[in-house]
Amino acid sequence: MNFGAGQKSIEIHLHLDGAVRPRTLFELAHSRNIPIPYSTPEEPTKPYILANFSKGFHLILPILAGDKVTIQRGTESGCLRKLSPYLKKAKKLRIHRTVHAGEKSPAEAVLEAVEKLHAERIGHGYAIVNNPKIYQMVLKKRIHLETCPTCSWLTGAVDSVRPENHPICQFAADGLDYSINTDAPRMVNKWIGEELKFCQESLGLTKAELEQCKRNAARAAFLETEEAKEALLNHLFS
Repeated sequence: MNFGAGQKSIEIHLHLDGAVRPRTLFELAHSRNIPIPYSTPEEPTKPYILANFSKGFHLILPILAGDKVTIQRGTESGCLRKLSPYLKKAKKLRIHRTVHAGEKSPAEAVLEAVEKLHAERIGHGYAIVNNPKIYQMVLKKRIHLETCPTCSWLTGAVDSVRPENHPICQFAADGLDYSINTDAPRMVNKWIGEELKFCQESLGLTKAELEQCKRNAARAAFLETEEAKEALLNHLFS
């Protein structure tokens, strides 16, 4: 499967503050007189790992925050918990909902996200492999899982010793509704094409499985009409 130029891809789990290109960050920092520990835009290109993963955001956020023009070039994002009343209202107003759960939290967090936070999609969700009952619930209800394979290793959410044991390999085998995403390409030093290539070469996902992930992502996209989703699918596979 060719992941080079012209290959159409989609991702639906992307933190914009982790997706700003190094050169853009470098230029913004200098234009706003914000000191950074790099002398050239080529230096900050290695991915952050494990406990140091959030270090990159501590560097990036001050560069992006508080300036309208800057935010137009690289936008902040965040994640809040204990939002049940607000998400209940969002559901009533037909506002779409996705919740981070089951990344480094237990499988029960996924159940809570679905039942109490009214999540339509789950960010990550790897922990469900540890709870057969919740795993089957996600499978039967077709709850979409926004998986981020490389990021899940770098943050320590999954065991990186044996790639074939990554939860998404089980998701693929069992036909769960999931997609492949980068999460924060600036942090993991992979854009979506490289992430898909990694899944094929290191995790052993097949071309058919990766194409199914793209279909899953398009169908799980928060678009208002089925016609819009079909148009997206046609674009991806034309």
